[in-house]
Amino acid sequence: LATATLTNLSTGATNTITGITVTFGLGVKSKHLALSNSYYAYGADHENIGGLSTSGRVYVRNLSDNSLKYTFTNPQSDFGASDNFGKRIAMTDDYIVIWADKWAYVYDLSDGLLEYSIDGGSIQHGDVSINSTYFGVGDIIYNLSDGLEAYDLVTATYTANMNEDYLVTTGGGSAKLWNLSTGNVVYTKTEETDGTYGQCSAITTDYFLVSDDDYQKVYQYSIADGSLIATLSEETTNTGTQYGFTIAASNKLTYVAQVNH
Repeated sequence: LATATLTNLSTGATNTITGITVTFGLGVKSKHLALSNSYYAYGADHENIGGLSTSGRVYVRNLSDNSLKYTFTNPQSDFGASDNFGKRIAMTDDYIVIWADKWAYVYDLSDGLLEYSIDGGSIQHGDVSINSTYFGVGDIIYNLSDGLEAYDLVTATYTANMNEDYLVTTGGGSAKLWNLSTGNVVYTKTEETDGTYGQCSAITTDYFLVSDDDYQKVYQYSIADGSLIATLSEETTNTGTQYGFTIAASNKLTYVAQVNH
């Protein structure tokens, strides 16, 4: 069982949710949790439904009063154990995309109805991402307007994060920044070739970040010219704590987590 805490950055007030069952394991970042301007969501991918182990649920709550807006479960009629519905989630104020056992589901948050079901095929560790125009499932980008494929990135995708104009992906020891209007690679980045460069990624309007938790570093790059702006490293003397296991960022702050810290 896990506890999630929601903090209002203006007032410092917190809401705490207890008893949700989540595991981060191969999730590599806090993709069990998602936040938009009006809602927050958490994926309890190890919840049991009808005696089926780790079949999973996703909960969406209103930020205004913490009330529960929707509870989503796997829409497949033959869903089973170990589907891990909610293992990866991403959301805007309008839609949420949820990953479960090689399938992704897009729900309309205005009515809670299922909009699209996407067969992820052989994707096992792909991520999901979304903005106001597109949503991504693994290395394939879809139009949010009609659910049709916009383009296939044809790249190993371990993590993925979108802003309105760009997508950052990691996989195969490198990170790539993509222009979402063209589907073309803008920059390819590789730092420590024998580490876990690309363990996690994040993107803001001005920057994209990539972590390597073997070398315990986080690299911050400029979207404007691709230059390396900063290299963040562990501030303690501990080793082997996987600094950079999870990262998140805004244009003002970067959040870096490591195992047990």
